Amino acid sequence: PHSKMAVLCQSLLLVLALSAHHVQGMGLFIRTTWLNELPESKIQSWFDLVKAGRDQGPSSPYYVTDLGIQQIATGQWPPPNTSNPGILYKKELEQLSQYFHLFDNVHVGTLLYPYNGTQSKFLNETYWTEYGGMQVTVAEEFVHMFPNLTNFSWYISEEGCLEDNPAVNFKYLLEFSAAALVSVRELPILWSPGFCRKISSFTPSELQNVESQLEELFCNFSYPIAVSVFMVVLASTLCNFRLYIITIGSVHYNYRQHTL
Repeated sequence: PHSKMAVLCQSLLLVLALSAHHVQGMGLFIRTTWLNELPESKIQSWFDLVKAGRDQGPSSPYYVTDLGIQQIATGQWPPPNTSNPGILYKKELEQLSQYFHLFDNVHVGTLLYPYNGTQSKFLNETYWTEYGGMQVTVAEEFVHMFPNLTNFSWYISEEGCLEDNPAVNFKYLLEFSAAALVSVRELPILWSPGFCRKISSFTPSELQNVESQLEELFCNFSYPIAVSVFMVVLASTLCNFRLYIITIGSVHYNYRQHTL
C-alpha cells in the first residue's frame, strides 16, 4: 500500500502530463483516493497555486489549464481489489468540484476494473465488454451528479506499458472504453499510458517495433483520442491520434511497482 510519503513523492508529478489541448498551460493529475491520504490543507495548497497561476497568466510557473482525474469510482485501485467496484467517490468528488472552475478542461476517468481471470486481461474480450458496461454506469452517474458541468472531457483510466505489445494489448481497452464513454456523452477522450522501461534502454530494433505497433494500433482505430505519453522521445501525429511528448527530467515512473 501507498504510504503518505509515497503520495507526497507522487505529488511532484502533479504538474506533468495533461497539456493535451493547450500549448501554453500545464496539467494537474490526481487520484481521488489521494484526498483520503493527505490533509485537506495540503490539497487546498495545491489548488491555491493553480489559482495563483491562473491569476498571473501564462508566464507563471503555476499556470495550469487542465485537471486529470484517473478514477471517480471504486475498483482495482488502491490495492487490494474492492469487492464492490463502481461506487462513485461522491465525497471526494464534491471536494474536488469546488476547484473545477479553475481549469479549462477536466479530464474524467471512470474506474480501474478488477480482473481475476487466468489469461491476459488484455486479450479477454468478455472482460472488456463488462468493463465497458461498468464505465457507462459510472460515467452516467457522474453526469447526473454534475449536470451543469461543461468544461470536462473523458479520460481512459486504464493506462499500461506501451512497450508491452501495444497493437494487441490495447486494442480492446481502447475500443470498448471509447465506445462506452462517448455513448454517455460525445466528448473528447484523453489516454495517458507510459513506458515502464526507460526509452534509452531500448535497442534500435525494439524501438522500431514499438513505433510500428503504435502506428498499427492508432491507425486502425475509429475514435480520435488525445494520447499523452510519459517519458517518450518518439511520437508524432498518427492517424486519428495526437501524441503529446512529456519529459520529466530524469524521473522515471515504474507503473509495475507503483513507485518512483
